[in-house]
Parts: sequence; C-alpha cells; structure tokens
Amino acid sequence: MRRGRHRHGPRPQSELLNLEKTMKSILRAGALLAASILFAPLGPSQEAARAAAGKAAMQKPAQNPAETLRAKAGNKLLVEELPNGLQVVIERRTSVPVVRVMAYMRIGSIYEDEYLGSGLSHYMEHIVHGGSTKRQVRGKDGKMKWVGRTEEESKKLLKSIGEDTNASTYFNFTQYYITTKAEMAEPAIDLISDWLQHCQFDPKEVAREQGVVQQELLRNLDNPGRYLSQVFAETMFKFHPVRVPVIGYQDCIQRLTRDDMFRFYKKYYTPQNCVVSIVGDIDPQEMLAKVKQYFGPWKRKSLAPYVIPQEPTQTAMRWVEKEHGSTKTCLVQFGVPTIDLRNPDLYMLDMLSNVLGASASSRLPRKFEHDPSRKILPTGLYTSSWTPVFGAGRFSVGFSVDTVEHARTLVDQIWKEMLRLKTELVSQEEIDRAITVLEKNYHASRSTVENRAEELASNLAWVADPLFNDSYLKKIKKVTPEQIREAARKYLDESKLNVVIITPPKKKTAISKASEGQGASKVRKVVLENGLTLLLKRVPEYGMVDVTAAFNGGVIYEDEKNNGLFFLMGNTFWRGTKKKPFPVLLGAMDRLGMSLSAESHNNVYFVKMQSLASTLEPSFDLFREVLREPAIDPAWVARVKMILLRRVLPNLEVQATSIAEKITRTHLYHKHPYRMQRFGTKETVSSFTVDDVRRLYETFTRPNNCVLAIYGDIDLDKTEALARKAFGSWERGEIPPSRVVPDPIPAKPQLVEKTNQQVRTNYRIAWRAIPRQDEKRRYALSVMNSIIGGQGWLFHRLREGENKYVYAVSGVPYTGDGAGHYYIETDFRPEDEAPVVDIINGVIEDIRKGRFSDEELELTKKMLLCYDALGKIRNAAVCSNNALSVLFGQGLDQDKKFNEGVKKVTRQDVIDIANYIFSRPALRIFIRPQNRRQ
Repeated sequence: MRRGRHRHGPRPQSELLNLEKTMKSILRAGALLAASILFAPLGPSQEAARAAAGKAAMQKPAQNPAETLRAKAGNKLLVEELPNGLQVVIERRTSVPVVRVMAYMRIGSIYEDEYLGSGLSHYMEHIVHGGSTKRQVRGKDGKMKWVGRTEEESKKLLKSIGEDTNASTYFNFTQYYITTKAEMAEPAIDLISDWLQHCQFDPKEVAREQGVVQQELLRNLDNPGRYLSQVFAETMFKFHPVRVPVIGYQDCIQRLTRDDMFRFYKKYYTPQNCVVSIVGDIDPQEMLAKVKQYFGPWKRKSLAPYVIPQEPTQTAMRWVEKEHGSTKTCLVQFGVPTIDLRNPDLYMLDMLSNVLGASASSRLPRKFEHDPSRKILPTGLYTSSWTPVFGAGRFSVGFSVDTVEHARTLVDQIWKEMLRLKTELVSQEEIDRAITVLEKNYHASRSTVENRAEELASNLAWVADPLFNDSYLKKIKKVTPEQIREAARKYLDESKLNVVIITPPKKKTAISKASEGQGASKVRKVVLENGLTLLLKRVPEYGMVDVTAAFNGGVIYEDEKNNGLFFLMGNTFWRGTKKKPFPVLLGAMDRLGMSLSAESHNNVYFVKMQSLASTLEPSFDLFREVLREPAIDPAWVARVKMILLRRVLPNLEVQATSIAEKITRTHLYHKHPYRMQRFGTKETVSSFTVDDVRRLYETFTRPNNCVLAIYGDIDLDKTEALARKAFGSWERGEIPPSRVVPDPIPAKPQLVEKTNQQVRTNYRIAWRAIPRQDEKRRYALSVMNSIIGGQGWLFHRLREGENKYVYAVSGVPYTGDGAGHYYIETDFRPEDEAPVVDIINGVIEDIRKGRFSDEELELTKKMLLCYDALGKIRNAAVCSNNALSVLFGQGLDQDKKFNEGVKKVTRQDVIDIANYIFSRPALRIFIRPQNRRQ
C-alpha cells in the first residue's frame, strides 16, 4: 500500500508552478485542489449547497436537475443521493479499461475544533486508510457476531487488485481512492466503505502512524517551498484557521490519543459528509447498486453547523523575511486577500490573474522572466487567484531569485506593473491568449480517470453541480477589459499587501546588531524614575501594536463597604477625557484604527489598546490622554450603575452558575476578600458616587502601581522614548495595601441546596486549594486537572460510552493571591443526580489512588505544553500575560518556569496534590428545578 502522497497544505513553490502553468486545471469549485469550497454546515444538503453556489451552479435551471446533468454529459453521468445523505456521482469512460473509486469526505484541518493545530484529520487519515476494521453483522443463525479485516488482510486484498491506492488531507476535505481494473471496482468500493465506517483504530497502528506523521512533518519543515507557503498564510491571516498547517505542529501531534481520533472519526465520518465518485469503464447503474450495497447501511448522524472565524480587514502592509537552511536562493510570495468562490467578482479576478501570469507569454513572465536584457531575472514567476469558499481567498505572485536585494527590487517592480491595470485596459489579444490556456487546461484536467473523479467529487460536494467547470469556463470567457480594470482597482490595494521572502541562512560572521533587530526581540524591561515598569517587545511581522497598562487593584483591595467600586471605576473612567467627550474620543480612535478597553478583576484592573503600527504615535498620545486626563463623566457613572442594578446583579440571582459562584465564595472564604464578587452588591453599588470613583482612580492609577507593556511592530528605542515622554512626568502615589489575610480552611463539609426556574440540576463540588505563590503544587494541579477535568476522565465517564448523563462538565482551578480553590461543575436531568454524583466521586477516588498510566501522565503533560504554546498565538494575550506576571512579581520567565515545572511533575506529585485538595472538607452545591419530581 502506498502512503507517499499525502497532501496536507499549500504546495511547495515548484508544485505551485506546475499547478498554475499546467493544472489551473480543475478550473474552479472543487477546483485547484486548493480551491475547495465552503463547508456550510458539515455535510450540507444538495439543495443548501446549490443555493449557496447561486448562479454559478447552473446556467439554466431545468425542471429535473438529473435530466439537465445527463443532457450535459451525454447520458454518461449518474448523480444520486442515498436516503442516508451520501452523494454519488458516476461517469462512464470507455477509453481505458480502468476505474477510479474515490470517497471524498467534507472534513479537513480547518474544522478540527479544539484539536486545531494537532493535524488530527491528517493523522486520522493515516489510520483509516488501510487500517484494521471491525463491525457487527447478523449471522445465518440470527446471532450477532464481530467481523472485519486486519491491516494485513486489507493489504492482501489491495495487492490482488493492483495496490494503486492513496489518501490525502487538505484544509476542508479528506479523500480516499483506489485505481484498478474496471472489473475490480467492487472490491475497491468494499474496501473504502469498510475504512470509512468501521475503522478500529488499533493501538499499534495508531502508535506507528504517529511516528510516520512526525517524520512527514519534519520532512516538510526541511522543504523551503512549503515553509514559504506556511509563512505566507500566517502573515496574511491572523485569525482564519487556514493559517494553521494541515499537518499540525509536532508537540500537538504528540499529545493526540487514540480516543481523540476515534471520537472525531465517529462524529464527522458520516454519510452526509461523504461523496463517492467513480469514473471508468463501468456500467453506472451497476456501480450505483454496489455503492448502495456497501454504503447504504451507513447511519446518518446529526451534525451541528461550523462557523469559521472571519478575518479582520487588513489595514497596513505586512513584510516578512525569514531564513531557511535548505535553500540557496530567495523564494518570494506576495499578494492581497480577496474573496471566496461565491463572490460575483470571481470571474474578473481570475481573468486578472490569467492575463498577468497564466503562461510564459502572459504579461508578468514575458516582461520580467523572459526578457534577457533585464539585469534581474526571476525564475518560476506565476500568479494565482485562490478563492476557496471557506473564506481565505488571496491573489498572489511568486518567484525565486538570487539575492534578498533582488527579491525586494522585483517585488516593487512587479507590484508597480500590476498597478498599471488600474488605469490601463488590457488588450483583447491578452484575454484571448489567456482563454486559450484555460481551455487547454480544462481538457487536460479531465484527461485521466483520476483527475476526473476528483473534479466531479469536489464540485458535487461543494456546489452541488459536478459539471460546474463547464459553466465556469463559459462565464470567464465573457469577462471584458473593463471588468479586469475594475478587479485591479478593487483588490490591488497596497495597504492589504503581504510580502514574504525566504532567504538562505546568513553566515554567522555577517550577523550584526541591525540584522538581529529585524526579527522579534526579547522583552526589554525598563523601570522609570517614577516607578513605572515598561516592557517593550518588537514583533515585526505583526503590523499592529498591543498595549496593556496593568494596575494592582480589584476585589482584594475592597471590603463590604466598597465592594464593586473597582468594577464600576474600570467600566467608566476611560469613557471620555477632559478634552474629548466619549463620542469625540470614539471618532478619533476610528480615524486612527485604534481600539480601547478596560477591565477589573479579583487582583488587577487594566486598560488595553490596539493600534496599527503606522499610527502608533498619535494612538499612544490618545492612550496617554485617557490614562492621565480621564473625565470620569457623571453620566457614564450613572449609566453603568443602572446597568449593574437593573440587569447584571438581578441576573446573577437567577442564573445557576452565578448562584453557585456566590455560594462558593461565601462558604469557602470568611476573612479573605475572595468572599466577595467583583460586581458588588445592590447596597454598595447604590451608594457609590462620582467622587468615590474619582478618588479610587486617583489613588491607584499611579506609575509606581503600573506595568506598561507595548508589544508589536515597533522600534524599541523610539517607543521607549515615546513612553518616557508620555508618562515620565507622571507623579508617584502611595498605594494602599491589599486586604488579603490568612483565612482558615472550613472545618467541616458543607451542603447547600437551592432551587430556581431551570429544568436541569446544576451541581458544583468545591474545595479550598492553593494560592498562585505555591509554584510547585500549581504545576501538579494543572496536570491533575488535565487528567480529570475538561476532556478528561469526567467527560469520558459522564458523557461517553453507555453514559450520556451530561452535555458538559468542567474542572476549574483558581490559584489566587494568598488563597485558591478548585471545583467540579456540571448540570444534568434531575433523575440522573445519583449516578452523576457517584461517577464524580469515583473520579476523585481514582485520582487520589493514582489510577492512571505513565503514558497517560506523559500525554497529559505534552497536551498542557501544547495548549500553552497555542495560547501564545495572539500577540495581545502575550502582552497582557507578561504585564500581569511582572505586576504580580513573577517575572518574565513564567513561560520557561511553566514548561520546566510541568515536565518535572511526577506521578507522586499528582497523587499528592489530589490528596492535598480532596482530603479537605468539600462544599457541595445543588441548584435544582423548583418543580422537580420527587
């Protein structure tokens, strides 16, 4: 069995050249393997997909779509949807005595939910393709028995039909296929249907393929073309999951378990998520009967819609240069974000790309690559208009060249040439030449049963029209020179330009301070004379700047008389300055591309700003004005008080989780400020005045109580000077101490029972735990919670297998200042109370007894480190977390400490922390429906 061609991400440049020059091929829709189309909900119906595709799906709707398709295909095409939702497309090709059988699954890396970054879809593909299977069937005696194939038996059957098989995974699909002699179609259908429905995920196969996948990942890291594609995606897209490599990241792959894959497989490998495509010298009706025989028993499952995050509008150019050890030339890709496949601009944008770079005679290759009189000559120059329906379209240009200086020059020259199309009309001759190339590729793409099967499957899967390419070609032929100019004007926007240059590694002797400064810097920590702690970090590829001003404050500085005052202050002081009322302030922020927010919590309050790097100076001046000259508008104080009194606090009294939280605080703490919540009470909020807010602000908002972190695309020296100018004259102040005091552990177990108007019972069991200052136990607590909480034992025992008691369950550690607590919380049907409580008690007992394997411990630690790494994807989060770490006296090495601490956690450490917490008196909280049946 061949496993050598798994496709798992943007192709290396050499492949992209072939794709663009000889395979622009599967023209659209299922299109370039890349231009796969939106995953509306998982497994959209044929009707929903057709509606989404709009006019692109059909030229002239007929009364019977099947008749229209047969008319188009000369009665050689058969399309049908089985009762279980599986779609089938079959085409007869008599030119060669072979057949391609393909199953196309509408599931890929961008739909991996909480597993995003782990490469789960690709890893799972390795197991499913050719893996051991197992299922129950009824024997002749009427009894159920287990049957299936081992991996070796699948290999033997594959060998008997030619062994031409493979599988591949992409952003939004996974496909499995076998090419064999036409008379061997049935065993090919049998094999693929067995893999998709009954994969056993044998532990030995899972472990083996994990090593295979990691080797594949490491090989890809050595490929500079793939590296270019990945960096380009990460540069252009900051939120869309297409920025995450299909194959995943190594540490995330390592923490995947067999159970993770099996759950994912059972959830998403469903008939309504599958298209079966068969092309070859076969009888379509006979093949349909075989598909029904083998795929018909597959049971339909419910699937929730999946919403892909929208990418924010890019507002400034991004330019990234990175080194790679496996190249001696510079690889370049630059371009702008564009549209998805449903956008009506599709055709004119594609024609713009084809006119610029469809072939060697197109405008850009002709002028820059094939003119020998030029001093700087790129190689492999191409253009691409990639318009997948999942919302990460891009128009790009790529090439390779000798030096980074030449790369920079060519980017500038080629971009200027492209901008000419904003004012100049292309000739009809250029359009005709591009159409000729498109027609050639159109026919080449369907010349083999392999390509044709994929084209039909992809088009049917995403636009409900397997012959979509035909209508696409007709429509793109109608694009005019004026429409091409319109596309250039609309999309070739320099503020949205992304440039990535991959260079050979520099010689060590050539490294200078200046070149070091081009990359992300270490954090520069500066303490000003007035006590302000300044943190600066350069992140050049970011294009933005995040700022966090963090202050000691919050609940731990309050008592029963002023509880909630920090929350009121944090939500009012920044809404306007002495010079700018709030509406004027908002207008100024919008003009600068700036955002501002403030929050108050248990131990801290902070103000956050985000701005474009290009507008940092005026944005920072506005930020200074907000901090130093707040209006503290009486109208806003009154408004926030009203919201608290009429909306927030009343809702907290009826929502089960809020009731449980209040009980947790009042019963686990008696002296510590954590006995109070940050919102305050009706009595305290009603009593607060504008003067109270102003005094609190003036007392705590001082430089010697502040850590100011500025992370982004900045010049360190200039930004430090900017911060000194803005806040250097800020006067110190005397900061009152917190009200944190030792608080004894409750002496005995407590039971609190409440009722409300809900229909399910909410249950929380809580214990006093450890403070954040207890570092060693903190790491052990993180590991313990990962074993039992979240997606751990609690989830498995309460929701999976025969037990379907809960929808969600969580284990939550809170490590605060001088104290902390831990709780387990879930909700369930009232009649399930006894078994749910018993299962939770069993989990607690098992973790105290250390009933977990060494493998489980190591995988949990790897998972924790992976989640920690993924949490650093967002620059704003890193900025805030570093500010808080320094404010709390933990330093800037918390990441290193956490990684080292988690790695050092032993089995005994986990057992010890479990017994340390769970041997303490527990607080049990039941919030039951008022009309509960007894």
